[in-house]
Amino acid sequence: MSLRFGTFGSSPVVHTHFSIEQPMGEIGQPVLIHSFADRRYPRFDGSDALIGGPRDAGEDGIWRVEAQWTELLTGKSWRAAVDVPVDRMTRGSGAVNFQVIFGPNGLLEIDSDQAGPKPLAEVNTIGRTCGTRVSEADRDWTVSGLFPGKQERTLAAVTPPVGPPTCPPRD
Repeated sequence: MSLRFGTFGSSPVVHTHFSIEQPMGEIGQPVLIHSFADRRYPRFDGSDALIGGPRDAGEDGIWRVEAQWTELLTGKSWRAAVDVPVDRMTRGSGAVNFQVIFGPNGLLEIDSDQAGPKPLAEVNTIGRTCGTRVSEADRDWTVSGLFPGKQERTLAAVTPPVGPPTCPPRD
């Protein structure tokens, strides 16, 4: 499985928890993620991990994906879970292409895009949901000191939203 993470250009995040087909847990070191999934292809932040795919726990052809993250600009934390059909995932170079995209206001989108240059109109979204607020995990990561250099570059590269948000604003 080729696992990739991305964000909308207007919504960099600090990713803290993740799971596929197992109980969600902390990912260890939080990761600052910022890409332009709503503007260009490929839609991830440049990191790519080749890992073994999860066992289909229910043997139902559905993978349960869960994540928790904090928006860098607002300090608001979100948690979401979405079920994605295995049969809608694309394969390339012998691996399933799997992108986890974070958007504003708690958007969690799972995509399985074809490799190579494509227009955004050809993305393969296989799951999408609006997360729930996790206010007890809210944090101002801009003062954490964990991302020296990258945080400044990320904040300077933030772009305005492309259109109306998929998920409504919430406190």
